[in-house]
Amino acid sequence: MQININIDDYITEEEKAEIARDVFKRKLLDKSSDDWERIISNFAYNTVYQLVDAELDGKMAEKIKEKTIKVINELTEYSVFRRNDYWNEIESPATKIMTEAILNNKALFAEKVEAVIGNFDEEEIKQQLIDHAGYILEQKLFGK
Repeated sequence: MQININIDDYITEEEKAEIARDVFKRKLLDKSSDDWERIISNFAYNTVYQLVDAELDGKMAEKIKEKTIKVINELTEYSVFRRNDYWNEIESPATKIMTEAILNNKALFAEKVEAVIGNFDEEEIKQQLIDHAGYILEQKLFGK
């Protein structure tokens, strides 16, 4: 036996809307209670960001620029030129610029190397070859 009930016979459209609102509110409260800490934290960060942004007047913006320039001027070659290695995940912008400049000026390097070699006398060339051969031999024998 099947019973069919027409809900429209028992509640009005306004009552349906009210029930839907109540169910929606309950679901929101249930969800928000699960995420209450995250919601409060996000609200706090947003509030702080707004306060900080409101305080960043022209004077504060100038201070930030001055401090940034001071930090840049105090950088060392170790902090400016960082290679992609164990400590750094990516190369620094300065290292990328330097590498590009070197690659774009290969001819200049070749000229400089030729000029330096051209100024060596026979004894200096012999000593350079001996030093280099010794280095290669040491690498092969001792793996240093």
